[in-house]
Amino acid sequence: MKTINGLQLHKMIVNGFNNLKNFEDFINSINVFPVSDSDTGTNMVLTLTSALENTKEDIHVGDYLSNLSKNMLLGARGNSGVIFSQMAKGISSSISSSEISVKDLSNALLEGYKKAYNATIDPKEGTILSVSHAGILNTINKLNSDSFLEFFKIYLDELLAEEATTIEKLDILKENGVLDAGGYAYYKFIEGMYFSLKGIDIKVKSEPILKGKEGSIFLQLKDFFNFDIYTFTEVLKGFSSKIKVFSYDSLLEITVEEVNINNLINYIKSFGAVVSIPSKEEVTNLRRYDDKSLYIVAFSSSSCYDKLFESYGVDIIFRTKDVCTKEVVDTFKFILSNRMVIFTNGKKNSEITKEAIKELDIQDRVTIIETNDEVECYFSLVMDIVDNSIEERISSFVNEAKEVNIVKVNKEEGTDPISIIIDKLEKVEDINDKSAFLVILNKEMYQYHLDEVSETLQDKFPYIEIDYKEDDSIDTLLKIGEF
Repeated sequence: MKTINGLQLHKMIVNGFNNLKNFEDFINSINVFPVSDSDTGTNMVLTLTSALENTKEDIHVGDYLSNLSKNMLLGARGNSGVIFSQMAKGISSSISSSEISVKDLSNALLEGYKKAYNATIDPKEGTILSVSHAGILNTINKLNSDSFLEFFKIYLDELLAEEATTIEKLDILKENGVLDAGGYAYYKFIEGMYFSLKGIDIKVKSEPILKGKEGSIFLQLKDFFNFDIYTFTEVLKGFSSKIKVFSYDSLLEITVEEVNINNLINYIKSFGAVVSIPSKEEVTNLRRYDDKSLYIVAFSSSSCYDKLFESYGVDIIFRTKDVCTKEVVDTFKFILSNRMVIFTNGKKNSEITKEAIKELDIQDRVTIIETNDEVECYFSLVMDIVDNSIEERISSFVNEAKEVNIVKVNKEEGTDPISIIIDKLEKVEDINDKSAFLVILNKEMYQYHLDEVSETLQDKFPYIEIDYKEDDSIDTLLKIGEF
């Protein structure tokens, strides 16, 4: 979507209001600046309520915003409501067209900030003003698209990143351990607009978002905030050292000791998490990602390699045929480990992995080993010494993969595996000095000719170690890995 009319904008604003309304109580609970009167959420909700009730839908953006901003000013409640209304006035004054583009909206949001800033006595850093200002400036600098979806995605990320800094900019926020209420309210309003663009209609909830209990909670993660799971876990441990986090396919389970669960929930929400309790059915059969010091990931082209890798301690296996960047991103989000080793086993898999790591911005915790084939990965895993330090293990993985030479023979090259293997091995220089060979036979050869192959090669090459594995690839006759 490259332009928006007044009717579309109205729908987005209503969705933003509903999202804001659902977080009204929480926003009130973190309201300590400029005074601790716990009404920021309520004032911003009432300001918008009055405006929406008195503003008719209009397909013309300029006319719609003009009427909405006037009604917001007339119905503004409290300091936060007035600032919100001044922002709306600045936005509407810069738009007169029937439709708007991303560029139009970007410029209007800057004007909204300027209007609100100039109308505020003694404006402060660490408030809705600085959050909205830095958010739109950083978005304009990063955006290279005219798509509204892309604009709002980046804008939300930048707003949340700036909101996270507010606790360091105002002493009263730091003393109370909270983020700025006005900035957070604005973030939730914009988030609702973004949800509308994505086709997610938010309904005002009649009950609290979550009813917690002492002991443990589940977090259902939707449109997850600006952290991967490992970083977020570290943030939670900053709240209390007595928190344990277990990660699943789409959930976090948090267990606590001597911690008020509701305070923890409010802390989590302050980072933008959408929190809910899943049903028992939703938590059944979920894959759990434990808090390990090192995660090993590999790509595999067949079930035979899956079993092989699992036996050597690989934690996550992606099937090459169906994998895409999104699947890798979604999986890596839930890995708690501070270090990961990824065997790509193919050029395409390397590209997918790099895209995923870049999107999550976790390059500092990931070592990508661009193996060309599963056999290289296998030898690295075989030589792993789990009692070594993480750095020693990673170094070993990298070095061992480089030492492997692979010969691959496709079916069209012949049907007699014994003569082919003998021919390939006889061409190896100083064969008796090699540590080992791995022969991967396709399923048919493995099932019906393994004994014959093994006996013949043992007689022919009595001084070398040869191991045999099965491959269910449809085009490969055999592979020989020389180590």
